[in-house]
Amino acid sequence: MVQGQDTTNVLKLQKSAALYQNLATELAPQLPLFYQPWWLDALLGRQHWLPLAHENGMIWPVVLKKKGPLCYITQPPFMMGKAWFSAEKTIQTPDIPFLMKQFPTSLYWQITASSAQAKHLEQAGFTTRPAYTYQIDCQADPAQLLRNMNELSRRNISKAGKSLQCQVSHDADILHALSERSLRRHKLPMRYTAAQLQNLLNACGEVQQGAVYTAVDPDGAIHAASFFVWDQRSCYFLLGGLDDRLPQLGASRFLLWQGIQMALKRGLNFDFHGGMTPSVGQVYASMGAQQVAYVRAERYASALVKMAVRTAKQLYAPEDRLFH
Repeated sequence: MVQGQDTTNVLKLQKSAALYQNLATELAPQLPLFYQPWWLDALLGRQHWLPLAHENGMIWPVVLKKKGPLCYITQPPFMMGKAWFSAEKTIQTPDIPFLMKQFPTSLYWQITASSAQAKHLEQAGFTTRPAYTYQIDCQADPAQLLRNMNELSRRNISKAGKSLQCQVSHDADILHALSERSLRRHKLPMRYTAAQLQNLLNACGEVQQGAVYTAVDPDGAIHAASFFVWDQRSCYFLLGGLDDRLPQLGASRFLLWQGIQMALKRGLNFDFHGGMTPSVGQVYASMGAQQVAYVRAERYASALVKMAVRTAKQLYAPEDRLFH
C-alpha cells in the first residue's frame, strides 16, 4: 500500500473473465470500444489479454508479454490515453501496488492514461510524461471546418474528389500493405499483421462499428486506405496508408475527410488517434483538429532495467516518439 493512501478508497481488482464480461455487458451503452471483450478477442485472441475487474464497476484490460524468461505489463494496442474504466466518476481508486504484486516477475509496466488517472499512477511509483492526439468535436460544422482548413488540405480534398471514389473494402490485405509502406517512409515499424487487421475488420463488421475506406481511381487502382472504427461517442482513425507509386492526388486527406464527415453525421467526435510525429500532427492540425493531451506512464523494476528498455526501443524504432 502506498504510504498515506486511504485504504477505504481502494479497490482490489481481480483477474476474472466472467466478471469482466458481465460488467462489459452492463456498461455497454457507455463503454468505449477499446474495452469491449469482442474487440480485445479479435485483436489479441482470448488467451492473450488479462481481464482485470471489480464488481463495483471497474475494468482494466492489460497484456502480460514475455520475452524468454523476462516479462512486462503493457496495455492492448490502440488504447491511447486510457487505462482503467469505471462506471462512475466518483468510483474508488484501484490499489495499483496490490495489482502489481499479482505480477511479481514483471520488469516494467508501460501504459497510457487520462490526466485524472495519472495522479494515482504517480502515487504508485509511475513516472509520467505528456503525449497527445488530435480531435474534432462532434458539434463542428462540416462546411465551416472545410473553410478553416489550410489551403493545401482543401486543395487535396478537392483534387482527389474529382479523380477518386471512396469505396468500402472488406479486405485488410491492401490496408496492411499500404499502412506498412507509409510507416516505412516515416521510419516506423508495422506492429500488426494482416491477419490481425482482418480479424478486427470482420469483428467490427459484425457489430457495424468499423470500416475500411479506400480511394479508387477510374482504372481500379487503390491510392490509399483508411481504417475507421467507432463507438457511441467517438470515431477513431485507427491506421491508414498511401501508395506513393501512384500519382499523388490527395488521397490520404480525401479519406480522412470522408471519415470526418461520416463521424459528424453520426453525431460523433472524430479522433485522429495519434499525431506525436511532428509531420503527422501538422497534417491533422491543418484539417481543423485540436490537440488533446493524455499521459504516458511507466514503472520499471530498477534504473538498470529502465536504461536497457529505453536503449532497446531507441534501436528498434528510432523515429517513433510515442513508442519511446
